[in-house]
Amino acid sequence: MEYIKGKVNFEFFLKTIFTWCLVGILISIQYIVFIPPLLIWTLIFDRKDKKVMLWVTRFFLRLFFFLYVTSNFNINLAGIKRARGPRVYILNHASQFDTFLMYLLPGRIQVLVKQSYSKIPFIGWTIRLSGNIMVKKRNDSNNESDVFDEGIKELNNGSTILIFPEGTRSRNGNIGRFKTGGFKMAYQTKAEIVPVVLDTWNSIRPGSGAWIRDDKIWMKVLKIYKYEDYKDIDIKNFAKMMRIKMSEELINIRNIRRKNEKKYYRKKDLFIKLDEEAYKKVIEYKEKNKFII
Repeated sequence: MEYIKGKVNFEFFLKTIFTWCLVGILISIQYIVFIPPLLIWTLIFDRKDKKVMLWVTRFFLRLFFFLYVTSNFNINLAGIKRARGPRVYILNHASQFDTFLMYLLPGRIQVLVKQSYSKIPFIGWTIRLSGNIMVKKRNDSNNESDVFDEGIKELNNGSTILIFPEGTRSRNGNIGRFKTGGFKMAYQTKAEIVPVVLDTWNSIRPGSGAWIRDDKIWMKVLKIYKYEDYKDIDIKNFAKMMRIKMSEELINIRNIRRKNEKKYYRKKDLFIKLDEEAYKKVIEYKEKNKFII
């Protein structure tokens, strides 16, 4: 399926200008004032834990959301606290905005990041010095095992890892098939698994540049799964179960938004049809797998 790009109107143009100007101002302040001394501090005193750079990044991202006055965020993090042991966040990947929202989640988060991103001046340095796990190109035969081993190591040390199990942003906004790598890490380290649902696809549509179409963003944390809750379930079945539960919640969020938001983009026939097809698959899977659900 090709990306659904859509037209850009004057409202989107204004939102885009405001959003990226705000981002630019905050990044300039961060990198001119804070990053130079923090780079030195991290290299000398914080090479192992790499906490300082993460704290600064989180502070500026939260400042961004505070100053983003045109937006309307529905962020439900009720019931979730800082982890006492290994934790794996599972997020659906819909938009570039997801990389902002993920830092609102509690804990010292480490993310699987393409190694090529770490080569970008300034931003790449922050990515690497925040302790994220670098992912090399797919043609590197040793990469998958290296990433897995590094993830296991960090989780065993009590870290929190964030995974986008789809592996890429959704082309149509619905949740795609989950890869099992992150789940395998959780099983092996007895980590708690926290599914998080994002309705952000129309914020920055994949394949359509950096246009900001929607500044109303939803984020919801679902039931937290302890190791005892999933240890007896086959990994592939548990990954499917997570995908179904997250898809069901995403559809529920969209139904609420259709009722309450006049300009919600998924009121259009194309998206209603896509959501109906996704909900049909949810029902079919739940009927076939009652023993798991």
